[in-house]
Amino acid sequence: MVHHHAFEVVDRAFCDIMQLDDPRAKDRVFGGKTVVLGGDFMQILPVIPGKRRTDVVDASISKSTQIWPHCEVRKLRKNMRLRKHQDNHEVAELEAFAKWVLDIGDGNIPATAKEEEDEKMWIKIPKDMLVPTTNDPIGTIVKEIYPELLKNYTDPKYLQGRAILASKNEVVDEINRYILRLIPGEEEITKSADRICPLTNGGNMEDLYPTEFLNSLHFQGLPNHKIHLKVGCPIILMRNINPAAGMCNGTRLIVVRIRSRTLEAKVITGTNAGSWL
Repeated sequence: MVHHHAFEVVDRAFCDIMQLDDPRAKDRVFGGKTVVLGGDFMQILPVIPGKRRTDVVDASISKSTQIWPHCEVRKLRKNMRLRKHQDNHEVAELEAFAKWVLDIGDGNIPATAKEEEDEKMWIKIPKDMLVPTTNDPIGTIVKEIYPELLKNYTDPKYLQGRAILASKNEVVDEINRYILRLIPGEEEITKSADRICPLTNGGNMEDLYPTEFLNSLHFQGLPNHKIHLKVGCPIILMRNINPAAGMCNGTRLIVVRIRSRTLEAKVITGTNAGSWL
């Protein structure tokens, strides 16, 4: 969710543009244009680096006296995910989980406060949603999410409904390395192109930024310079190559063959599951 001040800037821009055709537009929200804002206050709040919880809440669009009083709130009431499942037991479990999540957002779950805390912020999470604490947390969560991995890691159906989420790329890389060591086969290391554009600033950039330094950088939304792979390991597509054919950002695949400059992989998710890339 975007900081409400950003929406107010857009609001002023709309007013400036629309008043060229209608002088009254300068007094209307977004110049009289209908704007749809999407989000969930229970999950997605503005990111305010280095600020406290009160600052984050204050930055939400609902705190904008300029825009929020003119907004009409529409709620989504039909859970489309539940409609995909035919198994009554599975539907009941998903309904119970969805209700539990909504109850947290609405403040209906009993909460407690720890010592020296004024606000009650701690809730009890059901045991079936927790992974036991051990001295090997990565190994434990891998076994919990991917039971009998070696027997099933090549089965697309086994991989389709499983994923481990992490908050930092460093943790993602650590989990990937752990799982890759478990998968049998020879490990291949693929590298990105590391040539600096000769036209950059019209000078010799290698003197300022050595290739080794550039290769050590990790960027959000881009793969690392070195990617460790094995035949049979799952990968995720990070670009929209051919959306019509299902080759889009987020598509999950299984590595079938590793070549010097290309990878052959089999799609395991979406309507094009089973096709090759």
